Amino acid sequence: MASSTEGADSPTVLVTRPAEDAGEISDLLEAAGFAVMLEPLLAIEPVAVEAGALVADLEDAQALLFTSANGVRAFARANRTRALPALCVGPSTAAAARLAGFSTVETAGGDVAALAHLAHERLDPEDGPLFHAAGSDLAGDLSGRLEAEGFTVHKRALYKAETADGLSASCRAALEAHRIAAVVLFSPRTAETFARLLAEAGLSGAASHMTAACLSRAVADRVAELPWRRLLVAEAPEAADLVRLLRDSEGVRVRADETPPDSAEKAVKIDTDGAEAAPPEKAAGAATPAGRIKGTAMSDDKKAAASEAPADQPADRPADRPADR
Repeated sequence: MASSTEGADSPTVLVTRPAEDAGEISDLLEAAGFAVMLEPLLAIEPVAVEAGALVADLEDAQALLFTSANGVRAFARANRTRALPALCVGPSTAAAARLAGFSTVETAGGDVAALAHLAHERLDPEDGPLFHAAGSDLAGDLSGRLEAEGFTVHKRALYKAETADGLSASCRAALEAHRIAAVVLFSPRTAETFARLLAEAGLSGAASHMTAACLSRAVADRVAELPWRRLLVAEAPEAADLVRLLRDSEGVRVRADETPPDSAEKAVKIDTDGAEAAPPEKAAGAATPAGRIKGTAMSDDKKAAASEAPADQPADRPADRPADR
């Protein structure tokens, strides 16, 4: 996926996600007819773990909990265990788990509340503790929710997200020239960082020429005081939902012959009437349990084949959505 800021007919969207996580939203935006400027506001760094500590955390664990793709990647670097079921907060995290080699992957509805619900439906507290591969900064109390249900949760920070010290020169120039039509914000911390860096650069007024597309109300609250042209909040915590909002807001339409070759497959997630085609793991969603996990679970793909009725369900409140990963 290449960053693109060319083309007068393509409104430019500023993508603020960490470099490791920017690919999906960038591909979707380009497939929908936008140009993309990458401006990572968080840098993901590993957290050192004492020798043997992770092994002790995993002793007798029945499943792993992942609230971000960065949690998956950090765990995969630190430990070779792939046999335990991986319960993931959403499709992007589940895709990272499969890429890391996990064969048993369950997908929740996109936020911490949905992940806790999935664990409650699939797992039994009597079968052993759960391990949460976490970041140093989290939104939502996953452990608290599950412990209230009788689970034991071992949580360990395996990575941290460091905020940017300032906006890049190219980003500042684009903001000053009003060449950025919109910015996508995925976490309260990213939104807060963006608002701070705009103020430090003397560019808060540039918001009046931009649309802010926020993954949740909690994200939008951190930038609500800026004079945005539009402030949009996704109805579902999915990248595709943000792209649909922006496409409709900016009046962008893309012809089939303009779709970037590397984004063609992603484009099917955004159809012309605004209905998202659920990815395979989402089609077997957490709302209708297929039975508790005992040792190993049915994979998402197997559950999808076993049931013709997808079980998508609206995600819980935005404040429980995981922090930028």
